[in-house]
Amino acid sequence: MSTSTVSPTPREFSSRADERDGPGDHWVTIDGNHVLIHEPQGKENQQTPQGLAAQIPPEVKVEMARAIHDSNAPTVDDKKGGFHEKYGVAGLDATGKWVVSRDKSGPYGNPDNTVHVSPSGEPVDPNIAYSIVDPRVVFHVHPEGITAAGHGWVQPPSNVDKAATIPGQINAVLAAGEKKVYFYDESGVIGKPMKLKDFLEK
Repeated sequence: MSTSTVSPTPREFSSRADERDGPGDHWVTIDGNHVLIHEPQGKENQQTPQGLAAQIPPEVKVEMARAIHDSNAPTVDDKKGGFHEKYGVAGLDATGKWVVSRDKSGPYGNPDNTVHVSPSGEPVDPNIAYSIVDPRVVFHVHPEGITAAGHGWVQPPSNVDKAATIPGQINAVLAAGEKKVYFYDESGVIGKPMKLKDFLEK
C-alpha cells in the first residue's frame, strides 16, 4: 500500500547505533524519505536485494516492470495515470511453471487529501490467479503521480506493507517515481533499493 508524502514519518533519521530499532536495523534518508533499513544478521536471513532478484526469472521481472507502466497509464477513474496502485503475485503452478497473476487497477487516490492508495484485490484473470499453487513473489507499485500542489506518494514500503508480508515469499515494492525496487519483510527494507535497470539485468 502506498502512502502520501504528506503523511508524517514514523521517526526522525538517526545515525546513532544505540537508537536503532533492532539488530542491524538503521534509519537512512533516501531522496528525502526516512527509511528503516533492515540489514540481515547472522544465519537467520542472509538475503540481499541482489540475491532476491536472482531468484526471480527474467520473464517475471519484465511483467513486474510492466506494472509500473500500467500504473502510469490512465484508467476509468484515474484520468491521467500515476494515481492508482497495481498489484501482482508470481509463483509456480501445478506443473512447476512460473505464472504471473496481475490484479485489476486499484482505485484512484489523490495525495492532496488521502495518505493511502490501495490495490483492487480483484485478479484480472481468476483462473490464472488460482492456478498458482506455490506463490513466490508478491509485488505492487507505489505510483509516481504528483499533484499541482506538489504532493505525491511515498515510494518506499509503508508500515502497512511491512505488516502484510508473508514469511517465505519475496515482497517487493516497485517505486514508479524513483524507478527503483525495494525488497522488504516485516522488519523493514532489506538492504538498499535497486535501480529498476539493475533489477532487470540481474
